[in-house]
Amino acid sequence: MKKCRSTFRIAAGMLVLGLFLAGSVNAAKNLMVCPGGCTYSSIQKAINASSNGDTISVQSGTYFENVNVTKKIILRGIGMPVVDAGGNGSAITLAVDGITIEGFTVIWGWDGDYYSSTSAGIRVTSNNNIIVKNNASNNYNGIRFCFSVNNTLMNNNALNNDIGIYLESSNNNKLSNNNASNNDIGIYLDSSSNNTMKGNKASSNSGNGISIYDSSNNTMIDNNASNNNDAGIFLLYSSSNNKIYNNILNNTNNFHFFESNNNTWNTTIQTGANIIAGSYLGGNFWANPKGTGFSQTCKDMNGDGICDKSYILDGNNNDYLPLAKDKIPPKSVSNLKNVSYASSYINWTWKDPKNIDFRKVMVFIDGKFTGNVSKGKRYYNATNFPANTKHIISTWTVDWNGNINKTWTNRSAWTAK
Repeated sequence: MKKCRSTFRIAAGMLVLGLFLAGSVNAAKNLMVCPGGCTYSSIQKAINASSNGDTISVQSGTYFENVNVTKKIILRGIGMPVVDAGGNGSAITLAVDGITIEGFTVIWGWDGDYYSSTSAGIRVTSNNNIIVKNNASNNYNGIRFCFSVNNTLMNNNALNNDIGIYLESSNNNKLSNNNASNNDIGIYLDSSSNNTMKGNKASSNSGNGISIYDSSNNTMIDNNASNNNDAGIFLLYSSSNNKIYNNILNNTNNFHFFESNNNTWNTTIQTGANIIAGSYLGGNFWANPKGTGFSQTCKDMNGDGICDKSYILDGNNNDYLPLAKDKIPPKSVSNLKNVSYASSYINWTWKDPKNIDFRKVMVFIDGKFTGNVSKGKRYYNATNFPANTKHIISTWTVDWNGNINKTWTNRSAWTAK
């Protein structure tokens, strides 16, 4: 049987749409766990009494135990119950295939060895699991996969751990919309391939945001690795053929390579909203906290949101279509008109511009700024007017990059007598 190997700390380095019930002539049960007053006060005892296909609902509270899930069940937290491993192994281990775990806080998954601990808040040694909306903090590994395939990790927080999310020899997993921040290393792929990372945040880590160690053929899109102390992304040893595009990298050092690797840093240019609300997909947004990153300063003469020049990372790695900060404001609103009024108010409506990156309308009444209206709302109700008075609404439009269209669109209307 394969086991997680000890790893030495590298300082540089759906909810399910349907809940699958196991085929059984017996109806699946819902076992309740709570600190007091329930049949079970221990999560492990409820698991031992369960059968494949059952649901175990765990009420809010703190459970001091090492939970070993050995049945194909749904383990659901109600009110974010806490599983505290007490620094003696993993808080929760998923040991068989097909488990769903949702809604837990897992803490102090450790085994006393600071440099080679394999313990975690949630430790996964099986396949085809769904791990959603959990919080992992103050563990050696927040969430760790060991020789594990075809899992879905979605909407989890892995904060204040040594390593936030760790994949060891684990392939074909999907990581989406997770937050792995304020750790030593945010997300660490070790000898792991064909994984998809989309929409994750790996920021404000004391080491690297994302570390890729001897891992190839992974896809990383729509992620944000910012304000990390070492590098935004660190690729070392034979880490090649990874597709890395439409990400935000905003660090003093956005990348670091150790030994030879060759990766793809952009997709073919195509229309579509990119990660900085531009109108085209291409490469990545290369920034730094001082505002002098490549994407922040590059020329974009045609205004398509793609830098005019490639960004050369090294001899083997180039972003041929780096994203540029959009400098073109959205179009103005249209069809601005008064739709209702009374003696003390006037209500105006309009059509938003169709720009993909349009964010809001700035509203001025009688020349004075009175508020912002978000995309999609498309109306403004001005109140506290005297009766039988004329008032003018004026608008500007703003996009997600802060570009303001200061072309006035104006309409006037009267309050009732």
